[in-house]
Amino acid sequence: MIRLPLSLASIFTIEAGNYEHFRFDAQTAVFVRNVILAMCAGILFAALCTMYQRYVPGKFIRAILRAEANSPETAKTLAELGFEKNFFVRFELRCGTLLLKNLQFCEEQSENEKNNRPSDAARFYIPEDLKYRAEMRYETKGSGPVQFILTVVLTFAIAIVLIKVIPMLLSFVDAIL
Repeated sequence: MIRLPLSLASIFTIEAGNYEHFRFDAQTAVFVRNVILAMCAGILFAALCTMYQRYVPGKFIRAILRAEANSPETAKTLAELGFEKNFFVRFELRCGTLLLKNLQFCEEQSENEKNNRPSDAARFYIPEDLKYRAEMRYETKGSGPVQFILTVVLTFAIAIVLIKVIPMLLSFVDAIL
């Protein structure tokens, strides 16, 4: 059995030390470590959400833009755009998320059935005044799987560096004081 010199727990452990001018005990070290790891988790969650927005709603928005559906007359249905069976796009449209703020829909309904959620028969379009915002928000550049993996690696690398550098910085500050 090959034994690695460092365990995962030791990588994410801040060494508490004795300092003359301030207190930094084991409890404080655990708190600081948890704050650093929580920030890492937040960064990774944000990167994942951004990637999801580019690939799921973004694909739908780009399909509408490619179809040049920019008015109720040129609007396209989910079936015409190839999204009639896409669960995630249908979910995004049903829940009234950011996606609905970047496009318009029209459908034939009686006045008492109208609401602000599209039905299966709805036709979607992006008016000219929303076109630029939709293009910029959902462009394909950035936030892909490669960038997500790079974000994961760099976030954990920075966390490890921070965790290992904090005791040295505390010693330096204690020596200055």
